[in-house]
Amino acid sequence: SQFAMAYWNQRSPIPAVSAGSEPAAVVHPGAIGAAARRGLALRGLAPKGYAALDRVPDLVITVCDVALEGQLPFPAASRLHWSVPDPASGRDPDAFDSAFDALAARIDRLLPAVAAPKD
Repeated sequence: SQFAMAYWNQRSPIPAVSAGSEPAAVVHPGAIGAAARRGLALRGLAPKGYAALDRVPDLVITVCDVALEGQLPFPAASRLHWSVPDPASGRDPDAFDSAFDALAARIDRLLPAVAAPKD
């Protein structure tokens, strides 16, 4: 999720990236709007596939059940799964705000437990 990445990067010195197995061509306007209402800028960001990552992640958090069920290319990475309904799949005008709030709450709980990797 692009807004999970943006929220994490606003709150933590440990960088996060967003990537997926089947990235969309553009960030959904609903995600851009939900992020903007929270002071996060997503405009101009482009969704990325796993191949675009410049290194193997230490931790992978899937937020889509399809990604969880698929073959993730990072067998050595620690994994978490947060099942968050896809806000783009329905017609609920509040879906992006609900998804953002669910992800933000989980990120806030996880942040104290994640330490920067040692060089």
